[in-house]
Amino acid sequence: MKSPGTLALQREPAFFPEILLADLERLQNDLIDFFATITPRSWVHRPSKEGWTLFDALVHVSTAAELYLEALEKALTGEPLSEGNVELPVPVQSDVDGAQVTMPQLLLHSFLSALQRTAAIIPHLRAEEFLQSAPLHFAGRFPVVAELLALQIIHPALLHTALLSKAIGAKPLWNEYPSDYLQRNILRLFAIMPVVYRRELFPDVQGGVNWHIGGPAGGHWFLLFDEQARVGKGSLAHPALSLWFPGAHAFLLYITAQISMRRALATGKMMVWGNLRTAAGIRGLLPKLCLI
Repeated sequence: MKSPGTLALQREPAFFPEILLADLERLQNDLIDFFATITPRSWVHRPSKEGWTLFDALVHVSTAAELYLEALEKALTGEPLSEGNVELPVPVQSDVDGAQVTMPQLLLHSFLSALQRTAAIIPHLRAEEFLQSAPLHFAGRFPVVAELLALQIIHPALLHTALLSKAIGAKPLWNEYPSDYLQRNILRLFAIMPVVYRRELFPDVQGGVNWHIGGPAGGHWFLLFDEQARVGKGSLAHPALSLWFPGAHAFLLYITAQISMRRALATGKMMVWGNLRTAAGIRGLLPKLCLI
């Protein structure tokens, strides 16, 4: 059965097969360039007491990429996922011993291989297969293949690029993305919200929220925080909250909890119309969801 709203994906260029393929290939190249700069010491450096090391982050994104690939393959064959409902692992915050230090290159190879194998599937997908449910249950519902492909891109490209970069003291990779590529990924991010949304994680957020993101990679979206999340382009006439960001980078900093609300407001990286408590509840939106 097709999921509510999935037919709209057919009309969005960000979900066209050739664009998904091109963006997935770009992601692979960006990651290859990024990891080529990593020194052995960087893998185990912990940027803060409770922060992830680069190795921790790689474990997480690699596991996710392999999981999404398996779900994609099983969606096309009609088989159940081997693990059923799967929670992505959060690495244990412990010291990385000498044996683990030898593992990053093997893990990196598995990660990039999963992305490459995903890309190889896209040209062979039939139109109806893009709207076929995949056997990977998130909090909201089962994603369709098109949404699963979007997750395969945005999970490392948006959701964890700050985490990967922070581990070595660098700026998030999204600072280097072309505006059209960044905008497509933000659209994909909003599109998959109904899949990964869990109402209990946002007790202080009620009603509709308008998101206004300036700059060439920006746009206007709304997100209804109800029993089931609903999302769309444009603006609600009577939202409970409106958030404005001068550009995509400021938006991503806030929803990945890389900047506090106080600092975002003080530095002009965000403006709020509505309840500040609600706005604070939305900070770190992505870390609260089950896909990251």
